[in-house]
Amino acid sequence: MSNTNWMLSSIGGPYAYDGNDGLKTGYDEDSGYHFVGTAERDGKRLISVVFGTDTREGRFVETRKLFNYGFSGSK
Repeated sequence: MSNTNWMLSSIGGPYAYDGNDGLKTGYDEDSGYHFVGTAERDGKRLISVVFGTDTREGRFVETRKLFNYGFSGSK
């Protein structure tokens, strides 16, 4: 089965992120590439929503930034 969530460690994606366990990639000609991701670390669950990047890779780069910020404990 093909999987376009390149953040999943289990598929060895190029943007693998420790704790990422889903969710949904997408693309729309008018608004670009999207990703809704979920990750859990140390009992803390985060959900990120990224819309409108110019590249497939960009949606994962932006999601990584959000996850890193959320897991860092920043307020």
